[in-house]
Amino acid sequence: MASASGAVFFLAQTPSRRTGFRDAAKDGTEGHFVLLFGERFLFTGDHLFWSRDRRRLGASRDYCWDSWPKQIESMQRLAGYRFEWVLPGHGQRVRLPANEIQRELAALVGRMRNENP
Repeated sequence: MASASGAVFFLAQTPSRRTGFRDAAKDGTEGHFVLLFGERFLFTGDHLFWSRDRRRLGASRDYCWDSWPKQIESMQRLAGYRFEWVLPGHGQRVRLPANEIQRELAALVGRMRNENP
């Protein structure tokens, strides 16, 4: 954790997304990170997003090229943090009450285990 002007940043490693432009394992940056700012904003990259059509949190195997079981574990860990905003690098952002985000994450983990994120 790091602090800037009273706000707290928390950086958590999540399963990697490798792109066609670089092999993360070769350059020593294997993995992916989410950034939690001030227990309010979660910057998720490709890890977690809001599905506008389904009106729920989602994850995609298309963006998880490392390990789907690790992705599920990562989502479970995220459910232990409080935040109101999910701000993905791609896709729809959403603001929900923190307790609703936690319920959404629990439901997503269940869907991921059943191969229907």
